[in-house]
Amino acid sequence: MNDIVLISSIAPKDSSPVSSNPHNVPYHLWTGGADNDLNGCANARFARHGHLFERATGDRQSIWLHGVGHGAFHNGPGSHVADGPCQLSRDERT
Repeated sequence: MNDIVLISSIAPKDSSPVSSNPHNVPYHLWTGGADNDLNGCANARFARHGHLFERATGDRQSIWLHGVGHGAFHNGPGSHVADGPCQLSRDERT
């Protein structure tokens, strides 16, 4: 792992509390505030990603993008997978 200088996760799914771990590599987490697929809530049983951030032992930072759903992070077809007010569309993110 000496050649990895940064891990940046965009709305990652962390359904196993022990298998995913950024260890001491600098870690950056992107979270969509309107994501209806994944969320950072501590009480989420599945499809959570805040735990990855907590397991990072090196430098870490996180960004929370208000109004962004899971589908806004990629160019794939389908919905924005979002719920809530002030949703950001794919066209508005550029």
